Amino acid sequence: MKHSIKKGAMFGLDARIALAIFGVLSVISGAALYSAIQQSKATKLIADMNELGKAWEQYYLDTGSDLPQNDSSDNTSLFFYTLKLPQLVSNTDSASNWKGPYISYKADGTYRLDYPEYAYAYIYTLNDKSNWGNTTAFSTNGQCKSGDTCYKWVPLAV
Repeated sequence: MKHSIKKGAMFGLDARIALAIFGVLSVISGAALYSAIQQSKATKLIADMNELGKAWEQYYLDTGSDLPQNDSSDNTSLFFYTLKLPQLVSNTDSASNWKGPYISYKADGTYRLDYPEYAYAYIYTLNDKSNWGNTTAFSTNGQCKSGDTCYKWVPLAV
């Protein structure tokens, strides 16, 4: 009786080297893709903030005034320095020469906008005494006066 011996195919050294190279390239390309995605998210965030700034600027050019303050009674409250962003969507305060809507996001309450990518957007008024790390100095009356260096601070809640 004759025995037949069957030999199985062995995974050759060349194939193992090719598999290792493919694995390394996959890891490198995956890391590059992740970095590109993170970069595009940062770019979108900056673009969203620029759109909000453009909307505020167009409102200012049309009406000749800044967005109204959310709360003008209590300057110890953070909401005293918050501007009424929903005014960019609808003219609820009856501003003259209002030609909006200036932005397509939904209004959420009296001082913020509902952002699809984030939770909410706000705008605060700061003055030039802000040191951006220890304390934040807000403009004493909540508005910029002639001669003051003021900033609009746009935080996005996530």
